[in-house]
Amino acid sequence: MTTRHREPGRFARTLARLRSTARLSREELARRAGLSIHLLRSLEQGRAANPTLKTLRGLADALGVTVGELIEDAGECSNGGIIPR
Repeated sequence: MTTRHREPGRFARTLARLRSTARLSREELARRAGLSIHLLRSLEQGRAANPTLKTLRGLADALGVTVGELIEDAGECSNGGIIPR
């Protein structure tokens, strides 16, 4: 049996970087964003794909950035450049 290790995507790395820059633990960011620690860990490790807009807004608010900054920094804005606010 082969174990696959997936490298976290750009969104996962951006999220981890922003959390580190804000000097927040995973537990504190999860609490502020209204997420479970399990979901936040999955997002940062690239195991959870396609977070909801509600999740993105919670994370952006907790990190002091816009949703656009959160996803644009990750280079994953695939809707023709329209960034949700």
